Amino acid sequence: MSRRFWSIAALGIVVATAVGISGCGGGGTSATPPVAPPTGGSTLALERKVIKHVVIIIQENRSFDNMFNGYPGADTVQQGTIHTGQVVPLEQITLAAGYNLSHKGRDFFTSYDKGKLDGFDLVAAGNVGNAHGYILVPPYPQYAYVPPSDNRPYWDMASQYALSDRTFQSNIDASFVAHQYLIRGNASSAVDNPPGTPWGCDAQPGALVSTLLANQKYGPGIVPCFDATTVADELEAKHLTWHFYSPQVRPWNYGGHIEYGEVWSAMGAISHIRKSSRWGTNVTWPETSILRDVPNGKLADVTWVTPAVANSDHPSSFSLTGPSWVSSIVNTIGQSKFWNSTAIIVLWDDAGNWYDHVPPPQLDYDGLGFRVPFMVISPYARQGVVLHEQWESVSSIKFVENLFGLAPIAAADTRAMDITDAFDFTQSPRPFQFINTYTPWNAQWFLTHDSAEYDPPDDL
Repeated sequence: MSRRFWSIAALGIVVATAVGISGCGGGGTSATPPVAPPTGGSTLALERKVIKHVVIIIQENRSFDNMFNGYPGADTVQQGTIHTGQVVPLEQITLAAGYNLSHKGRDFFTSYDKGKLDGFDLVAAGNVGNAHGYILVPPYPQYAYVPPSDNRPYWDMASQYALSDRTFQSNIDASFVAHQYLIRGNASSAVDNPPGTPWGCDAQPGALVSTLLANQKYGPGIVPCFDATTVADELEAKHLTWHFYSPQVRPWNYGGHIEYGEVWSAMGAISHIRKSSRWGTNVTWPETSILRDVPNGKLADVTWVTPAVANSDHPSSFSLTGPSWVSSIVNTIGQSKFWNSTAIIVLWDDAGNWYDHVPPPQLDYDGLGFRVPFMVISPYARQGVVLHEQWESVSSIKFVENLFGLAPIAAADTRAMDITDAFDFTQSPRPFQFINTYTPWNAQWFLTHDSAEYDPPDDL
């Protein structure tokens, strides 16, 4: 299999000066790729020798064209087609924008439009009211990208490590399903989000989540609480450790402050985890605890981290702290004893129905969805490369399965390509270089500041 990627070093580009660069429409610049490392069994043997910890950091609702628009060597555009055939420019819209886009299963089919990708403007978009008030939604709110000045820490991480511009959602719809895929490669045919909060086994009585049938028609609703095998179960069977950091899940009738980030606690929808001692030991809150645990010598073999809404990059979060939240986790691990034995994966759970110009291959009834950003950070990651091989969000757990010798659970993690091409395990581990955060949002700030929450995500 050919290995295709761009090297920032080879292109001679300093990313820190690339704020004003326009998007490129297809990765047309040529560059000589570095020599590929050994493949197959020899690579896996090296991988298992040096990587002992995997950390999966999950952010929210951004397409690749939206989050990394104009990144050197990446396939992005700055215009898109609407349903009338008119081509419109993608506007720069701040990461803190106060509007949300509907991204249910039906919205995917509308936007995708049999591969023409010209229906994004037909899906709902609207203001989300909160203490910050409302903003004026632009004429084509789905056709937008984040200015590099808002997500500089992400660009800095990509310039030092590996970025994929061909990773697609494994599912076609929203966060409840997307987060299930990131722990078990499927969602028991669920589609869209359960009503109300929280989701999962703590959902309100009578709350049901829709299902998607093999013919891509909606089926009957089911209770959003499953007794399903997860990667965590497989790890336990091999006497390996796992940890899941997330905001606290509170009962549906809780009368106090609501942290809407709780809905992304995917393990809360797995009954044998939610209703066992793992809840509060393997699954813990607040999510910022990882910033204390790692310096204190605590890091599981496999770790998932989900954010509070304010730090999630989610549209309508009214916040710019997401990139610094992620870089704070990376810096904490990078400055710890775990750096030389860790692979960090940073991904966005779904595209949020932001415009993206690359048609997702349709591999089954529920995927693939639109492109999402995906970074691999490690002392063994190739430096400053943009990889163009087809991955999907479940490639994250495919890497975990291959690394630790776990069996695939479902169709998605069986078919998904591993992310080994992001690494060169023949190189000496590279010393960690600190990732700048936006002042004052460093690890200490996240540990000492509660995030203000106003609105539930995905409420269109």
